Amino acid sequence: MRWRGAWLLARRAPGPWLILASLAGWALLAVHAIGRAQQTMPHHTGMDHAAHQPGIGAWLVMLLAMAPLVLRSEIALLWQNNLPRRRWPALFLFLAGYCLPWFALGLVWLWLRAGGTPTRSILFAALLGLLVWSCSPWRQRCLNLCHRLPALRVFGPAMLADTTRFGVRAGLVCCAVCGPGMLLAMSLPAYHFAAMLVATAVSTVERYLPARRPVWQLPGLVAPPEPHWKALSVPIVPVVNHR
Repeated sequence: MRWRGAWLLARRAPGPWLILASLAGWALLAVHAIGRAQQTMPHHTGMDHAAHQPGIGAWLVMLLAMAPLVLRSEIALLWQNNLPRRRWPALFLFLAGYCLPWFALGLVWLWLRAGGTPTRSILFAALLGLLVWSCSPWRQRCLNLCHRLPALRVFGPAMLADTTRFGVRAGLVCCAVCGPGMLLAMSLPAYHFAAMLVATAVSTVERYLPARRPVWQLPGLVAPPEPHWKALSVPIVPVVNHR
């Protein structure tokens, strides 16, 4: 029944558009991975490999591939809550706010590489941080925040401010939940595409699991569910019905 419900949600607007956007991102990532493989395969050695590491462009394409799959609830809220003429401005402001934290995280990652930090050091730090963060209760708190959609005003400057703030908040939460995994995937000396596929699959499945009690636990173990009053995922918002 859960898979049937997910299929029905994917068929409703804006589900098909989000799936197409994600597929476009994965196609661009595949082209980038093939190009990098062709550059490094014939004669390049490990000493030259740093020159072929993905840059900020690949980071943003990675975000295009990953984000639509985890933002279905947020995009649907904006889509259903706004008049047709206000939908696209609201979506633009939300996505701009959402990309800001991710862009900042990508700049930090590039700064570490450009500053002469060895790739192995970045990889070890990313792996250690991911393991500790995945076991911590604070990551589960961030996951629980994904289920709590805010009430948004739908008219005038208040709509613009609420929508932008909503996007920044969603971006910060997603960076906290998925950022360490994406940093690890982008820091690998090879197999970036496969690593990003795994990281995206894990983050997407986790995004749609019920809210859980924040406790220290090993990755993969299921914590007790949150009390019902804390796990509410349906906000009270002023819905505007229109055709």
